[in-house]
Amino acid sequence: MQPENKATDFTAVLQSWINVILNKINNAPTFVILAILFCGNFLTFIPDGNEENYLELSKQFLDPNWIVNSFTLTEFAGTRLFYQYICGFALQYVSFETVTFSGRLLIIVWYSFVLASLLNKIKLINIYAL
Repeated sequence: MQPENKATDFTAVLQSWINVILNKINNAPTFVILAILFCGNFLTFIPDGNEENYLELSKQFLDPNWIVNSFTLTEFAGTRLFYQYICGFALQYVSFETVTFSGRLLIIVWYSFVLASLLNKIKLINIYAL
C-alpha cells in the first residue's frame, strides 16, 4: 500500500506543477513568449555568409577607404541603399557581430509584436500559439 501512495502523491504533485506552468504561460503576454521563443532559435552573434557579405558591402559603401582598391566590394547599393546607410553607419562604431546581433534582435521584436497581435485577434491562447 505504501508505494501506491507515493506514486499517487508524485502524480498529484506533477499535475499541480504542470497546471501552474500552463497557467503562467497562458497568462503571460503573447509578445514576450514569442520573443523568447524566437531568441532561443535565431539570436546569435555569428553572422552567416550572406549577412557577412552584405555587412562588408555596407562598410565599404560608407567608408571607401576601408579596403582601398577592392574590386569585390565595389557593388552598387541599388535597392539596399537604406540598409547600407544604416549598417554602414553602425559598423563605423561597433563590430560585425554586434550589428548582426542587434539587427536580429530588432527583427525578432518586430516579428513577435506583429505575430502576437495577429494571434490575439484570432483569440488563440499562448499554448496553442506555441
